[in-house]
Amino acid sequence: MRSAHHDRTRRRRKAARIRQFVTRCCLLGFVWWMFAGAEPKALLVGLATVILAALVGTGLSPARSWRWRWTAVPRFLALFAWYSLTGGVDVASRACRPDLPLAPAMLPFTFRLPPGTARTFFANIVSLSPGTLSADWRGDTLLVHVLSRHAPVQRQLERMESAVGRLFGFTLADSSSGVWE
Repeated sequence: MRSAHHDRTRRRRKAARIRQFVTRCCLLGFVWWMFAGAEPKALLVGLATVILAALVGTGLSPARSWRWRWTAVPRFLALFAWYSLTGGVDVASRACRPDLPLAPAMLPFTFRLPPGTARTFFANIVSLSPGTLSADWRGDTLLVHVLSRHAPVQRQLERMESAVGRLFGFTLADSSSGVWE
């Protein structure tokens, strides 16, 4: 005979999986719509693709042991948008004006986030930001390729890591690493 606690736990897990599937469908559907638009020919293929991708993604993902702090999302998005804009302007400036110096480098960044999903999310965000790329990850260190070792990348990464930490519900200690030399 099953306990009432076991039944409640199973129902909560099933409800969480359904929410995860619906959320994935919405997000993937939005991305599909952004790329394909509302073309009638694309809707049927898009619907099938979105449902299949959401099913596979939900089925392959482990049970979540984390939750986003939705109150931290606007601040994270604002910071990410700002760094994307300023990074994009910097990259475009360097492409259009050869007199601007390039000083590419591979710089180590020590994580303050605990191991797990938050670190992976942060490493991917670094790669999405113009002018930076997560090149390697060993233990607690992320090797970041930058276009200019003179840009304030260390400080930006620390601020972005703190924002990701808040997003996942972590309070991070202040960094003592300073700025790269």
